[in-house]
Amino acid sequence: MSLITDIQKIKNPTFVLAVIALLLLVTPGFLFVFYFNRPLFEQLEFLKLLFLSLGCMTPLVAFHFFTAPSMHEEGSNTSNENFTSLIFSILISSAAMYLSLFAAYCFGESLHYGHGLRIFIGTLVTIEVGFFWGRSL
Repeated sequence: MSLITDIQKIKNPTFVLAVIALLLLVTPGFLFVFYFNRPLFEQLEFLKLLFLSLGCMTPLVAFHFFTAPSMHEEGSNTSNENFTSLIFSILISSAAMYLSLFAAYCFGESLHYGHGLRIFIGTLVTIEVGFFWGRSL
């Protein structure tokens, strides 16, 4: 079996979902690098920027994936449930990054220089704590 035949066997909705998940993984990292270090964004090649943006998102996605409720239930480790947990983790992580970047963009420039990163980190932590606190209710 080759890689091409394996790709051809993938169902169309699964492939589209995988492409959307990849875009949700990559774009918040691109925006993070673009907002906080624009010269680095302009200087890096596409492949290096892709790995850097994946490196920004992967810890959040891994955290959400391993703390997902379905990972703690007995006998629920089917591949379909793991795929659903992974997609959910990517979606939640991307939403948290987008909201944090939006807060840094809106409020970071109006304050002193350098506060954008603090606002970004504070918003991200607040969203994460609120998400897990709300999920435990």
